[in-house]
Amino acid sequence: MTGDTVNLASRLTATAEQGEILASDDTRRALADRFEWVDAGALDIKGFAEPVRAWRLLGLRPVAREQRPFVGRHAELRLLQGELAACRETGCGQTIFIRGEAGIGKTRLIEEIQRKATESGFACHSALVLDFGGGVGRDAIRALARSLLGVEVTSNTEVVHAGAARALSSGVVAGDDSVFLNDLLNLPQPPELRPIYEAMDTGTRSRGQLDLVARILHRKSQQAPRLLVVEDLHWADQLVLMQLAKLTTVMAQFPALLIMTSRIEGDPLDETWRAQVSGAALTTIDVGPLPADDARALAEVLIAANTGFAERCVERAAGNPLFLDQLLRHADESQAVAVPGSIQSLVQERIDRLDWADKMAVQAAAVLGQRFAGSALAYLLDKLDYVPERLISRLLVRPHLASEDVFLFVHALIRDAIYDTLLRSRRRELHQRAAEWYADRDPVLRAEHLDRAEDPEAAQAYLAAARSQATEYRQEAALQLVERGLTLASDRIDCFSLTCLKGKGVDGRTRACSGSR
Repeated sequence: MTGDTVNLASRLTATAEQGEILASDDTRRALADRFEWVDAGALDIKGFAEPVRAWRLLGLRPVAREQRPFVGRHAELRLLQGELAACRETGCGQTIFIRGEAGIGKTRLIEEIQRKATESGFACHSALVLDFGGGVGRDAIRALARSLLGVEVTSNTEVVHAGAARALSSGVVAGDDSVFLNDLLNLPQPPELRPIYEAMDTGTRSRGQLDLVARILHRKSQQAPRLLVVEDLHWADQLVLMQLAKLTTVMAQFPALLIMTSRIEGDPLDETWRAQVSGAALTTIDVGPLPADDARALAEVLIAANTGFAERCVERAAGNPLFLDQLLRHADESQAVAVPGSIQSLVQERIDRLDWADKMAVQAAAVLGQRFAGSALAYLLDKLDYVPERLISRLLVRPHLASEDVFLFVHALIRDAIYDTLLRSRRRELHQRAAEWYADRDPVLRAEHLDRAEDPEAAQAYLAAARSQATEYRQEAALQLVERGLTLASDRIDCFSLTCLKGKGVDGRTRACSGSR
């Protein structure tokens, strides 16, 4: 190895005292939010025209993510804090809808108001609406119900059973609601409740679930006020939107706030939805681009913003904080590279600098979705002990706080950009592997992966997935799977089976068609 980097590293090593670590100014900037440093002065180094600033490493910062400054959005934050205060004082809540383009800072605003809410004595509960890779029983309402009951989305069946027993014994859930509690937690109905559950139609089950969530929220909010967050509503289906509409109509009854976020493009809260919540307290906040001064302040957090490069980054990002953040981090990796013209090209350039193994890993993770299991990724890579540590260090993915085996891309845009770069043949291959992984675990995800793999068996897989959902009396989900299966079906028998299930599945009599294949 040759060049300035090797020369600088050698000189810093020679200058450092026993047990001391020195770093260059570039390295310190790249790691400023993770480590504590002290200025070690300027060094005269052979081969460099100007003195080089060195920094002495003191140690890790305790919680780097929480120390990240919150820049701008003062009006939005004041409004949200006002709603928190009003909720606490009056005991009445409402729903707040936050809209903005992808990467504009909705999630960062949510993080800040959650921090403020926690400081004010609120308990916080969150749910994500995923466009892909969510799995069975992990919709937003179920996720909120689990969180209210102290059960994580990723908890195993034993932990979920314990959470249900706790809820019943403590009186948070009444015994008469056991059938709906099992449904919310995706637990099988015991023999004594199965006939009751089977006798209900879909509307009764849905109303029972939502009424139970409202009762749980009522009892929990008596202990402490609650902040409920549902992110990425632009990917929500009609069932989730209907459930959130009904939840919005009852929020004024509790000391609790419901905050929902969505991209402006694909905003699902149309006139029909808003008509359903007519009379309910609903506030809409549109989050626009960061003003130039706030963007420069954000840039100063990451690199020395008095450089021409930083100013070009601010201009190119056009007030989008994610874009600016990624541009500036990209600049840390290679100051000589021109500012990319889009996040797609930016992410592609970052991926190109990964070694081959990590590049294969991040592409496979993108196929699994915004949230993915580490064990599923290891299967796709055929490396059973694989852990995405380097992807985490590169700020591409982050661990899910609730589970050691679950990870998320740091932003949906990054996942989408990586997925879009995959060759069609490679994409099909990885989706095929993913379908194998889910074969005995989740029939819905198996069908969706076969669909994206363009596998001729996808229609039959959707039929099997629809039957599994219909067996659990989730008729809306089953109907959506049937419709997709019919779109793909070319075999006459598959078409007949799907059509039969569609015709009979609405009222629960699915077993009449179970032998038609």
